[in-house]
Amino acid sequence: MKIVYIANARLPTEKAHGYQIVKTCDAFSKLGAEVTILNPHRHQPDPKLQEQSVFEYYGVEPTFQLRTLYNIDVLRWQTFLPRKAYPTLTVLHDLLWGLYSTYVAKQYAADIYYTRNPEVAYWLANRGLPTVFEAIDIPKRLYRRILLRLSHHSSLKHVVAVTMGLKEKLMEMGFNEKMITVVPDAVDLSTFENIPQKNACRDRLDLPKHSAIVGYIGRFQTKGTEKGVPELLRAMARLQTGRENLLLCVGGPMDAVSAYLNQADDLGLSRSAVRFID
Repeated sequence: MKIVYIANARLPTEKAHGYQIVKTCDAFSKLGAEVTILNPHRHQPDPKLQEQSVFEYYGVEPTFQLRTLYNIDVLRWQTFLPRKAYPTLTVLHDLLWGLYSTYVAKQYAADIYYTRNPEVAYWLANRGLPTVFEAIDIPKRLYRRILLRLSHHSSLKHVVAVTMGLKEKLMEMGFNEKMITVVPDAVDLSTFENIPQKNACRDRLDLPKHSAIVGYIGRFQTKGTEKGVPELLRAMARLQTGRENLLLCVGGPMDAVSAYLNQADDLGLSRSAVRFID
């Protein structure tokens, strides 16, 4: 079986979706499929990532092909454009790149065309290509209308929803229940084989051995929307009363850390009770 996976994403990327895409394609390949990822060329701001291939960065064997397509990287224009103009430009870019990527994809004559991007799924289906769409959320505005058009398209062969709640919302939009399969995001347990004991890990990160640690790892914001760190700080401020051996350990990019530390100060939360690790 030949699968073409179209991902409108920079690869490698420090964001979680890149890992999910790569591990999905690795799993498809290990099941015997011939897999090719098509993605746009984008500026890589991290020098460390510039020096690594997708396979090196994500720690997977080169079981699939990666083809990076021509792309006008409008993300680099964000600082130069008016705030109201930039979102319109990115939507237009997504639609045009999606159309272009499906033109290239059609040349592979694949058995399945897989994507997480609604606009790509729409163009694939309109080209009459057997399309599988993975739903990770229910988009708003134009992308929602695109999903509505996609829901009754004969070339849409299946939908993968990552939660049962998403399946129910897709059904409310008009998707046929029989074509939706719920496949939650998984964990590759082999990653955790032969890991050091807890105290050894704490020594490596200079964490206290006898504290109860609340952990969070990931990005702190997505497109300016908080992902839960302020709530964690408020919760820690309430739990700290009468508890000395309690630590909040947060791992992620450090660009917003000073603002979070100021929030901790405003909440009366001891600096020793919060640790940020890059």
